[in-house]
Amino acid sequence: KESYSKYKWHKILIIEDNPQDLQLTRRLLEKSSGGPYHISSADRLSTGIAIASEGKTDIILLDLGLPDGRGLDTFIRLKSLLAEIPIVVLSGIEDQETSRTAVQQGAQDYLIKGQTNRALLEHTIRYAIERQTAENKIIKLAYRDPLTNLANRTLLADRSLLSLAACQRYHKKAAVMLLDVEKFKSVNDNLGHEAGAEVLKELAVRLKNSLRITDTICRLGGDEF
Repeated sequence: KESYSKYKWHKILIIEDNPQDLQLTRRLLEKSSGGPYHISSADRLSTGIAIASEGKTDIILLDLGLPDGRGLDTFIRLKSLLAEIPIVVLSGIEDQETSRTAVQQGAQDYLIKGQTNRALLEHTIRYAIERQTAENKIIKLAYRDPLTNLANRTLLADRSLLSLAACQRYHKKAAVMLLDVEKFKSVNDNLGHEAGAEVLKELAVRLKNSLRITDTICRLGGDEF
């Protein structure tokens, strides 16, 4: 029997509250030759966000009609929190226009429920992941600090606008914290700029390990975060 060790195991999260639709998608994936796949599922948007925030998710298959999310708002909320994960919308025939709008807003693709076969699902997943990977590389060049790989000012501004819009819509609050490294100048002066750079990179790692994946950490410049 051929070993699967040479294949990449794609981790797929299905956010779908209809048991029949969920089972159909699972069966298509389990029979797929494009895998192997690790499949997890959630029947609410909040649960899906929590699962994706806990660890590596390669792609999300998203139903737009959920108990805690309806229509395009469901996609926008998910995309604003998990911008680097490709999302494919699972659409009913009556929701095609909304699904096309979701693609314009950043979804990688959409599939019509009941009209999706195994080959189409495989193709969509494969190319959605490849396109998002390419987009993430471009975003990294434009929106990431080259030393720490944290968000830069431009990405912070974009994420802040999305966060504020979500706060206004859902009547919630957001928090902003500004910090810098005490006596950082003495590190550069006494140990050199290479040592200073290592301090900043180590701080970036500790900040990322201390916060959620849905939080944004930005290096404003120098030792300011």
